[in-house]
Amino acid sequence: MMAEIQDKIRKRRYEFSRHALDQGQITIPADVRKRLGLHPGDHVAFIVDGDEVRLVRKESRSGAAFGICKPETSVSLDDMERISKQRAGS
Repeated sequence: MMAEIQDKIRKRRYEFSRHALDQGQITIPADVRKRLGLHPGDHVAFIVDGDEVRLVRKESRSGAAFGICKPETSVSLDDMERISKQRAGS
């Protein structure tokens, strides 16, 4: 069974079925979470197209912006700690 699931994951399109719980909750299979890189607390989006729905990982705003701003100079951890202590007055 696991080998069959892993074969399906290697392909672009595959299907899993799950039963919705009372409040509409559905468990995303572990292999799908792994493929999408989903971790507890991550956000997902449901894209509805006619009678089909796609589930996609949605990046947080800070995650999407990560790496956009490049500093002109770098600061060492020691420098950061020193500056932090100076600003705190200790």
